[in-house]
Amino acid sequence: ICQFQVVECVKDDGGTYFVCPQCFSDPPEEHGGDSTDFPCTKCTHPTCSLAKGTRGGDVEIFSCPFCASSGNSAGKVCL
Repeated sequence: ICQFQVVECVKDDGGTYFVCPQCFSDPPEEHGGDSTDFPCTKCTHPTCSLAKGTRGGDVEIFSCPFCASSGNSAGKVCL
């Protein structure tokens, strides 16, 4: 999107995620940016293979059955 070099971050548990330094510090509103922390997993850019976000991704569909069975009523499944 912005031609910056993407950085792969490795978490303590071995999982990874990608961050564009430009988008992370200055999130593009037109691709879902609404906070100061914006990894590629939140981005909705249609042609970027690293963008994993979905438009409207905070629309609750139903309560999470796994969370509910463990007594956590805050979990939800979203699109």
